[in-house]
Amino acid sequence: MAIKRDFIITELLIYPYPEIREAVTLLNASTEALSQRELRAVLEKVTQALNVNDHPATPHVSLQHLQARLKSELF
Repeated sequence: MAIKRDFIITELLIYPYPEIREAVTLLNASTEALSQRELRAVLEKVTQALNVNDHPATPHVSLQHLQARLKSELF
């Protein structure tokens, strides 16, 4: 089952990171089915957010879960 654009946007909106805002902007630019290019770009932004904002107090489990789902869609 393919991951839905709205699901990704909803999951991302809880994170205030600039990288995540960029990913949401990218996703909001279209209403078509997600392309491989878009999935890769969002995965890149999620990975950047996890690398840059690695604070022990920040709950990254759901963002890591989303990262894994995006990877599974690509590979």
